[in-house]
Amino acid sequence: MTATIKSRLTQSSAAVPRTGLPTTQHCAEDADSQLARVVAAKLEDGNLCAAVRILCSDDSPAQPSLDGLAKLQAKHPQATLCCSDLPSPDGCQSLQVEESEVQKAILLFPAGCAGGHDGLRPQHLKELVLCRESGQELLTDLMAFDNMLLAGRYPKTVAPVFFGGRLLALDK
Repeated sequence: MTATIKSRLTQSSAAVPRTGLPTTQHCAEDADSQLARVVAAKLEDGNLCAAVRILCSDDSPAQPSLDGLAKLQAKHPQATLCCSDLPSPDGCQSLQVEESEVQKAILLFPAGCAGGHDGLRPQHLKELVLCRESGQELLTDLMAFDNMLLAGRYPKTVAPVFFGGRLLALDK
C-alpha cells in the first residue's frame, strides 16, 4: 500500500497543482518534493491516516514573518505564573501511577506519533516495553521516573524540555 501511494503521489504531483503552495514553477517543484518527503515519512512510520490527511489538505507551512509571529503570540501567550510562584510539593500527597497504567498509556499512542527533542518516538517505547528480556525492568523504571516527576522532584532547569512542545504554524 505504501509503494502504491508513493508512486501515485510522484505521478500526480506534476499533474495536479496544490492550492496554498507557491505559484512559481521552481517553488512549486520544491513544495511538491517537500510534500512527498513529508508523506513518505508518515507512511514509513505506519501512519496512513496522517499521510492521507496531509495529501488532502490545502494547508501549507506558514512563512516566517513578523505578522505571523504576532499571530502566534496572540494565540499562545506567555505563561502568567512563574515556576518559583508554585507551592512547594513537600508535605502534600502527589499522584502516583502503577506499572499497568504506564504500560497502558504507552500502548495507546497511535502509530506514527512524533517524537520529542531527542528523537525518541512512542513506537520506540512500545517496542522496548514489550521486549521479553528487559521490558519489565524498563516499565518499572519508567513508573519510578513518572512518580518522581509527579512528586515535583526534578531539576527546574529541565522543566521547559519536559513540559514544552514543538508547534508548526500553518496558513489556513
